[in-house]
Amino acid sequence: DPLGGVDVSQSYFNLFNFDERVFSSERRLGEPYFFDIVVAHEFVWPWRTQGPVSGVYERVIEAVDRVRPIGIHPNLIQANHIEVGARANVIVERGYDQQALLASIKERLAADIGVLKLGSDVLYSQVMCAFAEQAGVLDVQNLHLRRCPAALGRITFGAVPFQRAVIEAPVGGNLTMSPTEIAIFRLDSALIDIGVATR
Repeated sequence: DPLGGVDVSQSYFNLFNFDERVFSSERRLGEPYFFDIVVAHEFVWPWRTQGPVSGVYERVIEAVDRVRPIGIHPNLIQANHIEVGARANVIVERGYDQQALLASIKERLAADIGVLKLGSDVLYSQVMCAFAEQAGVLDVQNLHLRRCPAALGRITFGAVPFQRAVIEAPVGGNLTMSPTEIAIFRLDSALIDIGVATR
């Protein structure tokens, strides 16, 4: 069962004779097996080979081919790089440079989100800490996490269009990533909407 135990709900529970049935159909001779590899890569390297620059796809296939068993083949999947951002109002003490404080918050968010692994969620509490732990910040109000929709894995005619829609989580909500998605944070992202006021 999904939890890893014996699934007693099945009709054959406690009735299985190992000499009479097999758990699954046998592999046919000569039929290959496939497994998935999800690859998150930096965009400075092309996914496919372009002229003299070898692509990430071909380099990973070449590395896997050296170690894979015969008859077992990789299915390479390009990870969805999901751009994330935040919308919030930040109250700061008098005497602090608002632009420097905002730049410091963005750098902290870039560092925290930059270490997330494939499929890791962007946690509301983690983003709130990036705001609240900055010197001079008195309060953070109406913090909403934002993300772009997945660009890959959907049926389109031609090239995948740029996704302009924004998915915004409610206050306190995390950004959930699928196993093939990885969060990225850009300092100049259009998803960042942070208002700064002085108290």
